[in-house]
Amino acid sequence: MPSQQELKRQEVSWKNAFRAIAGHRVSDPRTFKSVKNAGAFMTQAILRDRQKLTRGGRQELVMKYGQAKGGEVSFTLRDLNDMATKLERAKGKFKHEVVGIPAHDVIAHSTAADVHRAKNIKTATLFKFTGNTLSFRVQASGDTDTAPSHYQVRIRLEDWNNAITKGEGGKYLLAAKQATAGRVSFDCNCPRYIYWFHYLASIGGFDIAPHEDVFPKIRNPKLRGCACKHVLKTMLVLNSMAVQAKIAAVMQTTAQNTGFTETKRGKFLGDKDLSKLEKAGSQVAVNREFKKFVANTKSFMVKQREPEVKQVQKALNERMIKAMTNRDAAIKQKDADIDMFLTAMLRSWADTAKSGHVTFDKLAAGAAESNPKLGTKEQLISIAKAKGII
Repeated sequence: MPSQQELKRQEVSWKNAFRAIAGHRVSDPRTFKSVKNAGAFMTQAILRDRQKLTRGGRQELVMKYGQAKGGEVSFTLRDLNDMATKLERAKGKFKHEVVGIPAHDVIAHSTAADVHRAKNIKTATLFKFTGNTLSFRVQASGDTDTAPSHYQVRIRLEDWNNAITKGEGGKYLLAAKQATAGRVSFDCNCPRYIYWFHYLASIGGFDIAPHEDVFPKIRNPKLRGCACKHVLKTMLVLNSMAVQAKIAAVMQTTAQNTGFTETKRGKFLGDKDLSKLEKAGSQVAVNREFKKFVANTKSFMVKQREPEVKQVQKALNERMIKAMTNRDAAIKQKDADIDMFLTAMLRSWADTAKSGHVTFDKLAAGAAESNPKLGTKEQLISIAKAKGII
């Protein structure tokens, strides 16, 4: 793990790379010129004026594509209508009255391919707190020769303040678990996030500034997915005991000393914490959790035959079937990954309950309150019993 000074220099380079994209767009010569040539960027304003720009469908909208190639791409009114429909559908799926997206939905709404790719990421290390925003140094997968060695993923815990008020009396670990199971916002400075998912995060209300207004007309016109592999890896690491223990410690310090105020510069973690958290975010740690899941499969199958458990399993299956139609092999794999994520979270609660400071029931109740989509307290407890966790 690099030193604090090296991390600070790396963070500056990450920020500059992210800002450079916005700068290129502002100075881009491919600007709006006429009805035929609408420049390069499919903004919401263009989609809104699609009838006028295509003269009611009598002509195509031609946009510049590829600054180096100088090419063009044409869109019919039907194409633009399809984009507008996808946009409204995505808004309906993601946009809520409150900021952020439930943590469980980050994986549930991601593509099976991205969830699978996340398994190839070796480390995701928490290195900085800026108020309720956590910065992670995530190792690149190595699939692209020209890619940097690491990317930065930021996760903002939107339920931080609500959870921290419940942390009095030494219950900050419970508060940390509620915050990480609640609503989150995030970003990553990798191309996949920037060109595929930044727009989705912006319209869904779970992005971290800057806001993105340009529709991904080439990379992701169907607005599929939710997060890149680096974010997905980080979401799994977020549920490790070491990371949640550090969040709990920062919550306690924040509540006692700063009255919940957010610092602009943020605080880098010390070398000892960085070393410990790097191990927590390693591929070995994630694989260990997966092996535990496999080891519990036998007892799970035995318990599954019990009438009460069959009822719970049936309800769980019905939710899965309703949420995911036209299932194929890739989607089945994604279901297994979602189940692994839920299992890891339930096992983490069980480990915490063993300390004697808080019961599993209270942890389940807090998570259900923060993120109703996980299920009720009773359902979470029943699932934990069915999996042999408690």
